[in-house]
Amino acid sequence: MSRQVKIIFASLFIILGVILIATTVIGGGDLKAGSVENTGYDLSTILLWSGFGSVGISAFLFVLAGKN
Repeated sequence: MSRQVKIIFASLFIILGVILIATTVIGGGDLKAGSVENTGYDLSTILLWSGFGSVGISAFLFVLAGKN
């Protein structure tokens, strides 16, 4: 991957991560599905960890882009 592509993907991942974290935290975090509420399935937890993962991937891509 070229440096420009890494920076573009890193920027997209950081935007996605911030959106996922913000919607989970600001939205109140009450996103349990009604049909699977008894199983402990919590969409807000999945979205929150996906957001943190996306931010981590973007940081990794920014570091790789800086080494070129």
